[in-house]
Amino acid sequence: MIDRRAVYAVKFPNEEDFQNLAMDVHIHKGNLRFLSPPDRGHEIEGKLGTETKDGFTWISDHTFAGEWHFKICTIDDFRDKYYKFIYDGATIAKIIQTTEDLHEWYRKNFM
Repeated sequence: MIDRRAVYAVKFPNEEDFQNLAMDVHIHKGNLRFLSPPDRGHEIEGKLGTETKDGFTWISDHTFAGEWHFKICTIDDFRDKYYKFIYDGATIAKIIQTTEDLHEWYRKNFM
């Protein structure tokens, strides 16, 4: 199940690794919508692929055609890699203690 309150790491079709973070991820009128902080909204035509306990895939025939992978970004993931994606991320990684707090921080700062 897609969790609209979660922050997801995103792997684009044909990429080797997860390259971006997304939040406010949800399906609207059959399309996948999400925000890439700080302020880039996206809407991708397609269909839901596979769902797992920590993520899902989205299959698009249009925008960046192929299989998109979304996995919930944990605090450990953020500290290991994704802190680099935002201004002052290393400081934030030290202050935030849990995955839930990380997701809440994103909602407060980017929505």
